[in-house]
Amino acid sequence: MLRIRLAIALLAALALVGAACGGGDADTASDQQPEPEATVATQAGSDDASTDVSDAVAVEDDVEAAAPDAPDDAGSSVDRPDAPPVDRPDAPPVDAEALLASAITTLDGRSVRGEANVELAPGFEFSTSFESDADGDLAVLLELPPGMDPEFPGGAEAEMRYVGGVVYVRPPATAETLTELGVDEAWYVAEPVPGADPMSDVMGSGGGVMCAFPQMLDAPPGDCDLLGETGAFLEAASEPEIVGREDVRGVEATRVRFQVSLLDLVGEALGMEPDNGETSEAGAFDDTASDPFAEGLDQIFGFLDAGFEVDAWIDDESLIRRLAFDLASMFAGLAGEDAGAQMPSSLVTLEFYDFDADISVDAPPPEMIVHEALLAGGDDYATSEESEPYDDDYS
Repeated sequence: MLRIRLAIALLAALALVGAACGGGDADTASDQQPEPEATVATQAGSDDASTDVSDAVAVEDDVEAAAPDAPDDAGSSVDRPDAPPVDRPDAPPVDAEALLASAITTLDGRSVRGEANVELAPGFEFSTSFESDADGDLAVLLELPPGMDPEFPGGAEAEMRYVGGVVYVRPPATAETLTELGVDEAWYVAEPVPGADPMSDVMGSGGGVMCAFPQMLDAPPGDCDLLGETGAFLEAASEPEIVGREDVRGVEATRVRFQVSLLDLVGEALGMEPDNGETSEAGAFDDTASDPFAEGLDQIFGFLDAGFEVDAWIDDESLIRRLAFDLASMFAGLAGEDAGAQMPSSLVTLEFYDFDADISVDAPPPEMIVHEALLAGGDDYATSEESEPYDDDYS
């Protein structure tokens, strides 16, 4: 099965670099925000041309006396570092927290396209492209690199769609297989991973956004909302700071760096209110912390509460354009300080563009949907005479 072969290849690649120390943190931008400009306007007055010399001198004296309160040039915009910034409604917030809060409000009900990349080791990475419509239905397209699978030496293409709560998968298939099935494209309905608990879901999916990489999943989650999952990172942010201004696909955006912990993401998944950093003085379950199980659990929650660094790029319309974090640093707290420092860097990057584009993600045609066993059963493919379209309530 494709995901099994990919998992084997992934483990082999990680084994080669397991002893290496990760160093793939996102580069820090050195751009500084421009100084705010204060726009001032003046009113030019004029005296009658027939005013005598003495009157003119008096006028001049009055002008000089008023000079400290008057602007330098009539009708001009003057850079004054000591002047307060002008409150322009269309200007992006200069406060990091305000910028994140504004971005969160722009995520719901929007169509969007994007690309995702995860670098698991130097020279070994996965990339996908995706598009989501305003209803939240999502299509993720991935390319299998050449040499990854001996059955597809030149590479191959696969796709996953989340439509109306149903997950459709189009795995790589040879021309011979498609001919035998009598279809141009072969899809099957996947059984999603049952959600055991929010902690497992968050930890197993890298904060939820790893559903953008189907090739890394044992089985698909029941839903994949990349904009929504990105918003969970923003809502769980702490200690935000503005790094600078950068260009993302031709759009100027403000780069904000902040801290997030797995415990924060779990809290977002559960809809828990933040505690403003206040923690109990006792153990997780026992007021005296004398129970070894409670003490161990308290330690685990301490590991989960360790923050990792996340960068977000937000444009002047409060739309998020890029999200980046190191997957290894996310789990470094669980491994401990020494072991965490030896974990190879795995930089995850998501970019978003084409907001509010005309996008519609639909379920595959019913005649293209077959039983999963016909595509994942090795050489046991049915012939066109034996194969029947997968007739179910999903289609």
